[in-house]
Amino acid sequence: MTELSLNDVNLSRAVEFFKQGQLDDAQTCLLSVLQAAPANPDALYFMSMIDFRAGRTAVAENRACELVYVMPEDGKALNLLGNIQMNLGKFDEANQTYARGMKSDPTNSTIWVNAAICFLGQGKPERSLELSREAASLEPDSSNAHNVMGSAYLAINQLADAKKCFEMALSVSPGDIDAKFNLGKVQLDMGSRDAAIEIFDQILMENPLHLQALTRKGDALSSARQFQDAESCYRKALETEPSFLIAYIGYGKLLLSVAKPNEALERLKKALDIDPTCIEALMLVGKAFQMLDQTDGAAAAFRDVLSIDPSNYDAEFMLASVEGTGAPAKPDGSYVRRLFDDFA
Repeated sequence: MTELSLNDVNLSRAVEFFKQGQLDDAQTCLLSVLQAAPANPDALYFMSMIDFRAGRTAVAENRACELVYVMPEDGKALNLLGNIQMNLGKFDEANQTYARGMKSDPTNSTIWVNAAICFLGQGKPERSLELSREAASLEPDSSNAHNVMGSAYLAINQLADAKKCFEMALSVSPGDIDAKFNLGKVQLDMGSRDAAIEIFDQILMENPLHLQALTRKGDALSSARQFQDAESCYRKALETEPSFLIAYIGYGKLLLSVAKPNEALERLKKALDIDPTCIEALMLVGKAFQMLDQTDGAAAAFRDVLSIDPSNYDAEFMLASVEGTGAPAKPDGSYVRRLFDDFA
């Protein structure tokens, strides 16, 4: 058998192993291909995919860079590299890679969707909205495009538009759990508590350990003052994943609602062990200390918030109320305009 045909056989076997989830076997075949042909683009692509799935992200990035060097204008290659860079938190590099991909393969809606996700991760929902709209125009039946578009609308607090996007995602892909969860979340934000709980229950019927659905259902039940049922949701989420931050926050809020500040502080401390810069947890800690008449602890928590976000008006207001210095003036358009004038 010639070297070329042997490579073809190994590639074919590798793809079958990959589809079946037998990644070690797939990798063995691909290594044989790369030993004979180090620049084989198909082998580089699948090797990078395997390393990425296995959590060997730095190795996956190197493979993907080799692939892009071999095929600099290939949309799939650029999309893979962008995904890996985004996973590594290299958002600026990922944006550049996706931009190259969109230029070289402008009708590939997947690249547009992933670029939109990247901008959303950077806190730039307006740009994410532009890209996800383009993705949806390229592929109207892409539930991912509608889902990301809805998330961008949600980030700029356009709840009705977000709801329409998530409903559209579900109309083209009824089994899309992400879209279903996002629809439940936006229903909750819009005050449609019963509709949200119904959606979260549908998700939990399919996956009883869906952490986000459990936690958001807990939030909905807590807002309905069904505290015992809400507590069960938070407990179940935390038993499943003890480091699930938002469950600790929801649980802490619940305990403050039933005037149990000491117990709330226990949960919130665990939240801050996970993320010491979590502003929501710090604000709740301040409120818990206020309930306990421990003004020093409350003031310290609000100061911590301001050390992270110096312009946080809520923290300024709460700190002023604790220290008795009078509430700060709430920023408005004219205030911001005056600031610009000072620097003009």
